[in-house]
Amino acid sequence: QKALAERQASLKPLAEKRTAGAAALAEAQKQAAAASTQAAQARQAGEAAAAQVGSLDARIAALKAAQFNVKVHAQKAELARTQAEHESLLAQVEAARQDAQKAKAALDASLKAGADALARAGALQATLDEAKAAPGKAQAALDAAKKALAEKDSRAVSTKPLADRLADAAKADPLNVVLGEAAAKAKEAVALLLKDGAEANTAVAARAADVEKAKAAIPAAESALSGAKAAVDQATAKSASLRKAAAAALEKIAPEQAKADAFKPKVDAAKAHLDALRAEYARLLPKK
Repeated sequence: QKALAERQASLKPLAEKRTAGAAALAEAQKQAAAASTQAAQARQAGEAAAAQVGSLDARIAALKAAQFNVKVHAQKAELARTQAEHESLLAQVEAARQDAQKAKAALDASLKAGADALARAGALQATLDEAKAAPGKAQAALDAAKKALAEKDSRAVSTKPLADRLADAAKADPLNVVLGEAAAKAKEAVALLLKDGAEANTAVAARAADVEKAKAAIPAAESALSGAKAAVDQATAKSASLRKAAAAALEKIAPEQAKADAFKPKVDAAKAHLDALRAEYARLLPKK
């Protein structure tokens, strides 16, 4: 028993050491677990902080991009204003061209009117020349008609006494057939001559009317020619004025075109500036 007691006594320190070691191990494990938990929490806190920092950076970047986008929109407005001004200058060029085209069309119309008036004046001059010659021709025809009338009257006058004598002789000798036929032919000849004389007299009256008509046509032809010459003069003066207007309108195109061409680089520069701002804005946008 004494030996057992001694044995137990000798084993007691070892048991106590084992118990202390187990307690120390448990405490170490507990501390390790706590340290692991703290490390995880620290890691989570770090990740959260990093996330917050990243989110803040993103918001700052977005704010900067939004602020820069104001410049982009301002430049877009400036480009629109510049383009509108350039389009206005181009519209002035087009207006100048249209004015020049209208002036040329008016000049062409006036020149054509002048040419037509000149041709009409030429035709009316020929008409007047004919009208002035017509009374002489009508008078010659009247003289010829009067001569023909005088000849026919003379024949009728000279033939009638013979016809009367033949008629008297035929009455005195009704049985003379030859004499009767001669008297009848003479009477018929006188009737024909009287008829021709009447027709010749009508012709004389008609030719006399032609003379008066030809004389009356001259003032009308002169008036028409005078009007045509006035139209020629008017068209000539109008064409001279329109020619100056057309030249002046044509001269306005080049200066207007020069203004538009000189302004064009401003439009190009505004476009280039807007493109550069857009590229910078795209660079400033937060990356997803």
